[in-house]
Amino acid sequence: MIENQTDYQAPDTLAAALQLIDQQGYQLLNLGGSTLRSTDIRRQSHKLVSLRKVSGLDAIEDQAGALQIGASATYDQLLQNVPVQQCTALAQALGTTPEPHLRHTNTLGGAVHDGGQVHAPVLAALIALDANAEFISRAGAGSQTVESLGADGNRIAPASGTLLSKVTVVADRLPSSMYLPLDPASGRRPYQGIAVALRMGANGVQEVRLVLAGFSAFPLRLHSVENGLKNGPLDVDRIASAAALLDPFALQTPEQTQDYALHLARVLVRRVLAAVYASSN
Repeated sequence: MIENQTDYQAPDTLAAALQLIDQQGYQLLNLGGSTLRSTDIRRQSHKLVSLRKVSGLDAIEDQAGALQIGASATYDQLLQNVPVQQCTALAQALGTTPEPHLRHTNTLGGAVHDGGQVHAPVLAALIALDANAEFISRAGAGSQTVESLGADGNRIAPASGTLLSKVTVVADRLPSSMYLPLDPASGRRPYQGIAVALRMGANGVQEVRLVLAGFSAFPLRLHSVENGLKNGPLDVDRIASAAALLDPFALQTPEQTQDYALHLARVLVRRVLAAVYASSN
């Protein structure tokens, strides 16, 4: 017999929500995604906090080119927002979620707090765009890059009693961006793909950020490939040479052999760089 005891709270204010999650045993209802991860739910007591009644956490504002996205903003809301659509990589990553009910319930806060493969494309796009996450707790506010949440390749959940308030993307810092999923014919998983954001200068590639989604526990920044592209033209030969620098030992794909995963990742690198360069010229 399964005996669950659930204490469900839906406070009206942010202050009340922070007071609850600061208490032992309380956890967020993921701001719109999955709730409980335990595989054994027998005889457990759950203390859940929903933010659905807290106003203002779903706001999407364009502040002089800095796009500020509230943690409770759903994927559907984001896809319908014009400034978000102009952040091409983010809009394309959001669009990879095919199920309408998931687009309606998944939120940016859920992506940052829970991570996981379902949110991998969106997190990859945010990292490529050098997005910043702002957190709040009863002790005050703080911020860190979305990329730093996955330090050393292992996801770091926000501290207990802390929740994401918003994510900020400076849209014109890396003006050319794209998210490219693997072709279904490649036997891809829905969450596998790559995000890129770059800025071209007089000497070619001035800055580039490449992030693989779905090939590791947390989206993987391809620093070696980026270094192979900087300060030179973005042509076929340099793209191929840079793709060859991808470290196979960084890929963690239990569903696919390492050789096949490396092949797919290099194909993605070549295709997304060629596509983003073509779209920016």
